[in-house]
Amino acid sequence: MLPVFLFRMLYLNKYRAGLPQRFGFYPQEVRRKLRGDKTIWIHSVSVGEVIAAQPLIALLKSRYPESDFVVSTTTNTGNQVAQKYAGSNDTVIYYPIDFPWAVKRAVQAVNPKLFIMLETELWPNMIRTMGINNVPVFLVNGRVSDNSYGWYRKAVPVLKVVFKYISAFIMQAELDAERVTSLGASPEKVSYAGSLKYESAIGDEPEADEIMGMASDLGIQAGDTVIIGGSTHEREEEMLIKAFGKAKKECVSAKLILAPRHPERFSRVIALVKESGFVYSTRKKIREFNSEERKKREIIVLDTIGELKKVYNLGNIVFIGKSMFGRGGQNILEPAAAGKTIIAGPHMENFRDIMTQFINAKACVIVNNEIEFEEKLVSLCRDKAVSKEFGRRAKNLVVANCGAASRIADKITNM
Repeated sequence: MLPVFLFRMLYLNKYRAGLPQRFGFYPQEVRRKLRGDKTIWIHSVSVGEVIAAQPLIALLKSRYPESDFVVSTTTNTGNQVAQKYAGSNDTVIYYPIDFPWAVKRAVQAVNPKLFIMLETELWPNMIRTMGINNVPVFLVNGRVSDNSYGWYRKAVPVLKVVFKYISAFIMQAELDAERVTSLGASPEKVSYAGSLKYESAIGDEPEADEIMGMASDLGIQAGDTVIIGGSTHEREEEMLIKAFGKAKKECVSAKLILAPRHPERFSRVIALVKESGFVYSTRKKIREFNSEERKKREIIVLDTIGELKKVYNLGNIVFIGKSMFGRGGQNILEPAAAGKTIIAGPHMENFRDIMTQFINAKACVIVNNEIEFEEKLVSLCRDKAVSKEFGRRAKNLVVANCGAASRIADKITNM
């Protein structure tokens, strides 16, 4: 994993930011804030993990009122979102590269009494350093994807050494618990508590006036059918634009919002939309139009960070990015919590257990290729009653599965 990260840091801006911090060198003002000995350090890789962590952080703050909280991220976008969520006594830093000396400097600076890492970020030097310093380490909301499992099985001897320093493995689902046990975790340390993403999806909902204000900003009116491409990846924008053209024939008031997953692709997606011939704008530039001109925008590119969850509240139908041509998919729970009709492609491997629940509850639509996507999109635009029923089931499923934050917090505080 380390060579991959170093490559990303050298060539991708989202990993290059905060370079001194990645080697354990923190600004003086940060070091001053970290002088206590009751700090709880939570590591969330990127935007999704930062958002998922919020209900757990809120609970831990109520149970450890004397503690300060440090949130670390790996990506620049994750850092920006963490800064937005941070309280006045919280500190947001970049996670150090897993070199022994960089990790040692970081641990000495933060001086945590607990270290909590989300999902499956297994950096050996960090975990070992925490263990040597008698800092309890918790892997929470853990998951072992099909792809990761294949890689980890080749490193079982190393993992067994690392795992002995982890106090508890609190996994998302039974299969994740079975997999991490087979990789060398002691069975008595392993449990599962559900996914934090259900609660983070249902929480922090915008007020009605905020939603109305955003609708006005984007030129969306009552009666518009709004299609959203959420966290899209390569080739998916072209597919959405083409299908949108078909949907417009059935529903003249349809609008399309494209939210690319990676900021470095904003310019490419804007160029695609410009070439399509539709009347368009970007989120940043739409305020330059008067209210009547905004209403004429058929496609809007969401070229901002951290707004997608709110924007989902404006939609009717949401396509989940990285599910058609990529592998893994993106978070289905945020649009589900907003009660939206969800369409996903065949590749949602990173949300295996969640997708099983949605499919069994008939709370989403799965399509296998572009042709099926076009057909389903047109059908759902035509039959709004069917579309609303999918959205109702999706929201009910999210509400029914909340509770992981409390279960995880209980396990941490009872250790």
